[in-house]
Amino acid sequence: METTEQRKAFRLSAALHGLFFAGLIIAAIPQSCQKQPEIHVFSVVAPPSEQAKPTPKQAEAPKPKQKPKPLPSKEAPPAPAPKKMSYAEFVKKEGKPKAPKPKPKAAPRKAPKINTQSITQELRVVLTSNSNEPPKKLNSSDLAAIDAYNRKLRQKIDLVWEKPGDDENLKATVQFSVTHSGDIRNVQVIRRSGNPLFDSSIQQAFSKIGNAGPPPGGRAGTYQVSFS
Repeated sequence: METTEQRKAFRLSAALHGLFFAGLIIAAIPQSCQKQPEIHVFSVVAPPSEQAKPTPKQAEAPKPKQKPKPLPSKEAPPAPAPKKMSYAEFVKKEGKPKAPKPKPKAAPRKAPKINTQSITQELRVVLTSNSNEPPKKLNSSDLAAIDAYNRKLRQKIDLVWEKPGDDENLKATVQFSVTHSGDIRNVQVIRRSGNPLFDSSIQQAFSKIGNAGPPPGGRAGTYQVSFS
């Protein structure tokens, strides 16, 4: 039979073992209650490459319009050579050609008649009145100079005078003065023709001339010119 001491030892041993297992259980409870830390797994990936921007399309240059090719010009057929015709055949077909009528000849324009003798006398009077010397006759060289001046004056009047009508019976005489520089002044019709248009045309001719050129010797004078 077991003794009391053996029983006490058995009980003490059982109690110690119970405490030991109880401690293990108590120590295991908090660890089981704690959450396990999550493990994060990261994968290393290369950064995305920049996408190349699409290059803008260049606008296509407009194609030059092709000009239509000119059509080849058609050469005109050569004109047929004219048929030769004899004079007899021409007369038979067209008749005899009429001779052209002669054109009426224009009546020759008459130059105004200049009274040279009257001009010479008037010039002599001026030379006498403008000089303190006694009157002297004009020599041959003076008369030649006056005659040349008369012809020049007649040509100037004839170029600008527009004679109205062809009446040869009309006559008029004009008197005018010429200064030492050749200016024509004081134009007067001293003998009228009886036709106002005729007389007026003479005065208009003198107004167109204006200057007859310096007279011989540069001396002023009074002149008379007859128109017909």
